[in-house]
Amino acid sequence: LWSNGSGEIVRPSSDQIYFLPQRPYCPPGSLRDQLLYPSTELSDNYDGTQDGWSRPIEQRRVEWSSMSDAELLDVLVAVDLPGLASRIGDGDPIRGLNTVLDYSNTLSLGEQQRLAFGRLVINRPRLVVLDESTSALDVVAERKMYTLLKNIAADAEDGGRTGLTYISVGHRPTLLQHHDVKLLLRDGGGSVSFIQQTESSAEEQTILT
Repeated sequence: LWSNGSGEIVRPSSDQIYFLPQRPYCPPGSLRDQLLYPSTELSDNYDGTQDGWSRPIEQRRVEWSSMSDAELLDVLVAVDLPGLASRIGDGDPIRGLNTVLDYSNTLSLGEQQRLAFGRLVINRPRLVVLDESTSALDVVAERKMYTLLKNIAADAEDGGRTGLTYISVGHRPTLLQHHDVKLLLRDGGGSVSFIQQTESSAEEQTILT
């Protein structure tokens, strides 16, 4: 049934592997927390009390990111959410970054998916698995999100670091143009093929840009 073989499987450490589901997890906290997740964690001093969504409680989160407010706002622009912080902060984007809401019910699924890509821009993992993570986006927005991933990979390689590898699970044919290899699983078997970027796909890319 199986061919004999030998070798070694190497993967990044767990903290360098990210999974983006179709519906991203929105942790309790501010808009800033949504962007920095999972590079935030509750300190030992957090007593677990909850004072309602409208009045932020002091959770004493430990932020492993040193990004400034301006840099976080730039990330929102990069993922096509330029006015989100201002909208939440009643015109004040800094206030919006610090506003605590139930974001899983406040934001649309498309906005949540864009935020999830913003987390990748901030946290810069080495391996990302995306499961229908652009299902609520149109083709143009989907292209922008995957372009961000390619830029992260290129920046890492230019800096002499290990680049980003991403694996997508999905049914949309538009995903193919953002990948080099296709793995098809069917009826208990599977096949692997390299995706050839044809002239037509290049023309399509130009049209959608």
